[in-house]
Amino acid sequence: MTRAVHSSRCPTRRRAFASTFAALTLLAAPHALAQAAPKKPAPSYVAQAPLWEHERSDLKPDPRFHFGKFANGLRYAWADHANPPRQLHLRLFVDIGSLAEQGDEVGIAHFLEHMAFNGSKSFKAGTLVPTFQSQGIRFGSDVNAHTGFDETVYELDLPDGDPARLEQALRWFRDIVDGLKLDPKEIEAEKGVVDAEEETRRSKGQELMLDRLAHLLDGSRYPRRLPIGEKAVRAQFDKKRVTAFYDRWYRPERCTFLIVGDLGGQDPSARLEAAFASAKGRGKAAEPPGGGLDGLTFAKSLFTDPSGGGLTLYVAKGHAPDDLGDDARTRLATLELAIACDVLEERMNQIVPRTYVTASVASGARFHPAADLVGQPVMEGISLRLSTNLNHWAGAMQMAEREVRRFLERGAADGEWQEARERLADELKEPTASPNPTSAALIEQLLEACRGRAVPMDAAAERAAWRTAAAALDPARAFAAFIAEWKRGQLVLAALGDLDLRDSAREMLEDAWKTSAASNLDVKPIVRDDLSALAPKKEKKPAAGTTTAGVAPPAAAPFAYALPDTPAAPSATVELPALRARRIEFRNGVRAFVRQLEGGNGRFHVEASLGHGLLRLESEACDVAKVAERVLPDAALKKLKRAELEAALATAGGDLDFSVGGDRCVFNGRAQGGGGEAGLRCVLEALVATLTDGGDRAAAFAKFQKELPALIVDTDRPTWGSARLLFDRALANGDRRRLPLERETATRVTLDAVSEFLDAELAGPIDVVIVAELPLDALVKQLASTLGTLPPRAPATPLVESRRAAPPMKSGLDDPRGAIDLDTQVALLHVVYGATDAISAAAERRIELLADIVNDRLRSEIREKLGTTYSPNGSAWGDPAFTGRGRVELDLRVDPAKVPVTKEACLVAMETLARSGASQGELDRLRAARLGTLDAMARDPAFWVHQLHRCFATPALQTELADLKQWYGSVTLAEINALAKQSLTREKASVLAVRPR
Repeated sequence: MTRAVHSSRCPTRRRAFASTFAALTLLAAPHALAQAAPKKPAPSYVAQAPLWEHERSDLKPDPRFHFGKFANGLRYAWADHANPPRQLHLRLFVDIGSLAEQGDEVGIAHFLEHMAFNGSKSFKAGTLVPTFQSQGIRFGSDVNAHTGFDETVYELDLPDGDPARLEQALRWFRDIVDGLKLDPKEIEAEKGVVDAEEETRRSKGQELMLDRLAHLLDGSRYPRRLPIGEKAVRAQFDKKRVTAFYDRWYRPERCTFLIVGDLGGQDPSARLEAAFASAKGRGKAAEPPGGGLDGLTFAKSLFTDPSGGGLTLYVAKGHAPDDLGDDARTRLATLELAIACDVLEERMNQIVPRTYVTASVASGARFHPAADLVGQPVMEGISLRLSTNLNHWAGAMQMAEREVRRFLERGAADGEWQEARERLADELKEPTASPNPTSAALIEQLLEACRGRAVPMDAAAERAAWRTAAAALDPARAFAAFIAEWKRGQLVLAALGDLDLRDSAREMLEDAWKTSAASNLDVKPIVRDDLSALAPKKEKKPAAGTTTAGVAPPAAAPFAYALPDTPAAPSATVELPALRARRIEFRNGVRAFVRQLEGGNGRFHVEASLGHGLLRLESEACDVAKVAERVLPDAALKKLKRAELEAALATAGGDLDFSVGGDRCVFNGRAQGGGGEAGLRCVLEALVATLTDGGDRAAAFAKFQKELPALIVDTDRPTWGSARLLFDRALANGDRRRLPLERETATRVTLDAVSEFLDAELAGPIDVVIVAELPLDALVKQLASTLGTLPPRAPATPLVESRRAAPPMKSGLDDPRGAIDLDTQVALLHVVYGATDAISAAAERRIELLADIVNDRLRSEIREKLGTTYSPNGSAWGDPAFTGRGRVELDLRVDPAKVPVTKEACLVAMETLARSGASQGELDRLRAARLGTLDAMARDPAFWVHQLHRCFATPALQTELADLKQWYGSVTLAEINALAKQSLTREKASVLAVRPR
């Protein structure tokens, strides 16, 4: 639950402006809130609340947001926003994190976050998660928390505004402010969980991140206050120490409560006042020590990090951030500095081909190497990011120095500034964000307003504010701002990737920079890999604002496979009003379900199924189908190359892929972004073209053969992937249909065999499901004028049902692989039990609920009681094609020394579940948690595509889908316990355990 420190994306070509925008922009049922509000409590505790940024800015927040504060200093904000309907997002932001810790408290902020789930005034220890589960809230997905350097955020998503559910939620959030129990027994028990979390996070990537942190932020508190903490310090935590931190920092004036979602038109302020206005600070207020950025030494500001994956050089000037507000003047200054960076970036990228180096130049806190490499916007300055290679790193470094110096000393031509302004104007012409963002997006905006000085604005107003700033841009001020910012910062040089200079990093990076700094700008630099010598001759660009006489811009070519709008008449149509769907059949052999989803964002999902997939082939010939699955998506059409087809789809806002399943071949088309009707049309036209105008597959087959070695897992190299593959092969018991390609058998597959398989599969009847945020009539029209116009399909070939039988999965395997190559310092424990298939929807529901029970037992028995793992995961899967084939899986990350005890505890927990079964209360609680996600299921295109496809074979399923409240309600305790007894006995378990080298 620690907030991960991650790598931020650095702006690429011409994204300086967009990145700057991003940096600064960052109760469903009405009766739930319509009840009589309780009386307002008399304020008994008064504290100074921090200001919201809009209270001191000339920028206005999104009018959907409502802000307030109580006398005790606790702030709140809310928005009534029904996208999606019914759902509520609740957050408690606590303005304190690991930077506030003293030396004997390292990790205590994160530890306290854990303790918020382990007993409070309203929830006894061990009851919070079960209580939430019974209210339809799933631990980990709907309720969670994270701790960072300077914040702790508690998160809870509710499926609706049910009064009881909302009341429970508000009580918990209030308890976090001033009602945590911090019982000594719970503190001791939680140490093991956090120890396991710390071990889980140990990896090569984590070590590299910590090294970067130590280099870039040396002298500050950041390297010494990692949120996860240290095991040795944590071992000394007791009630007195944890309580002291809690009392000092968890005060109402450091807390902000946020609620966004479908409030049914009600104002929640009275409820929030009843919940939070009486909260009191439990200790004496104190001022946090801050990050200590003024003490940055920059002693290790030149370094290399040989982390592989290409080579990126960083040249930056860094300093501690300024506490600037978010107002029109600051945005203008920010934009002027950004446009100066864009001028320099454009110039650098005109010097050399991008094959050798690509430059990105940006300013601000989020785009400094400290943010890009560490994930924390903790330093400001100007940053150059150079993507290059081993042969040209010195030349790239010197090119950067010379061009920065040239820019500082000689400025830029008027035409360069004008072109930058035109690029900015183009950027500002792009559509704003969705006018109807999701509630999740809105609450993230409010969290950004809690984190720093940002006004959470409406997207259109935001863009208008940037346009106003752009109109006032002054190149002279922009150039002066760049000079001042460059002079102010300390130089940071860094290299990440394939370059390994080790202890020579400081000397070599500094020498490359100083050598260039000593050169005369008018003299061509003498370096072995001078990049300017590689530049091809460029045609002279027309002056800014001019056009080539008589030459019109090329018109976009129409899609080569566009079809006329002449729909074929269906041979049969069945209205399904309870599903907002229709079932349609055409005379050519195409059958379809179309369903309209709630929402207006234009999402869609198309699934077209043909043939019998792997069931067409015997087990020993299944590699033909697996090769075909890779060849067809790369094969050109007669009128278009594959890349041209993909570009046309992307332009229209859709994509199309192909896969071979157990009992069918499947084309899947989805929206990219919104997609809408244009994207859906293009996907359907591309599908028709693939079926009727397929080109020569020889080139795609040759490409597959060439890439085959890279596609196959190397089982000779001891890695987690190879260990899992070998383990799964053993479990498969000789049936290779559900295993990845093998190099030896794949090389024997011929193009003729692949084509024969594909021709037979793609010729027969088609079953199509289209689920979209579009009207039903529009879906039917698009279907009828595309797939409905196909020539008559070949008759269906009979399915050889005997091929559905699969050999039983092997059990009782004990496969400790020993020490292998892992990007982690913990052992991986993988336990598999054979289970049932999921050919029917009822069987799938049973195995899903069993997985929930298994996962909950791991949480309570292994995580909470044993404390040897942080985030154990129980899951289950049933095969949709092969009878009797399924599995229940346990996955845990464990200290290598604790593998034996954890393995035994897992086997005992599952054995107990098999022998004694689950209780009715346990099933009801976890079923309620599942039912709490029904709204999400109802809006999920993948769910409807999956289930409506089943309706072709099982029409009765349509009735069940009309009442999702009964979707899991029909599963009985006897069915669950019978499945557990059948699957989870000790002799059925197979275990794979691997340790890092």
